[in-house]
Formats: sequence, structure tokens, C-alpha cells
Amino acid sequence: GEGHIAADQDELPASSRNPLVRFFMFCVTFYHVVPMSLYVMYEMLKLVLAYQVNVDKQMYDPVRDQMAQARTAEVMEEMGQVNFLFSDKTGTLTANEM
Repeated sequence: GEGHIAADQDELPASSRNPLVRFFMFCVTFYHVVPMSLYVMYEMLKLVLAYQVNVDKQMYDPVRDQMAQARTAEVMEEMGQVNFLFSDKTGTLTANEM
């Protein structure tokens, strides 16, 4: 009818009354909604993980009296890129101070 956004059933072509065709029309129309919402949720998850690093009591440094600070939202991705951890010949970690 006049002034309607959606088409009435009698105005649609016969092929688009088929439920399978309607399903695919729906998928094509809204294909961009799911990836966008996944991207938003992924960014929110990175912020939550960075917050958890900031409040983690096990990451407290008593020498400097400071907690860990996640300065970027990509902290978890960067932490996964550590390949080598160096220690002295006794196997203990040492401070690299000059």
C-alpha cells in the first residue's frame, strides 16, 4: 500500500514468496550486522582483559610499590608474542641493571 516501507504479500513476485528465498534475502540484507557486533564485542573483551591485568594482585611489584599497568588494549595479544625468556646459568631470573 501507499506509505508502507515493507511490501505486502500480494505485491511480491512469486519467487520471493518462497521461504527459502526470503531467508537468503534476509541473509544478504543483514550480512554486515554480525561481523560488526563481533568486532565490538572483541574490542570490549580486550578492555576487560586489560582491566583485569591492572587489578591483578599477583602482578604487584613490591620494589617499586606499583601494580601492573596495561597501557594499551592490545596487551593480551602482545603478551602472546613472548618467545624467549633469558635466565642465568643457575636458572634464576636476574635483573638487567647496569
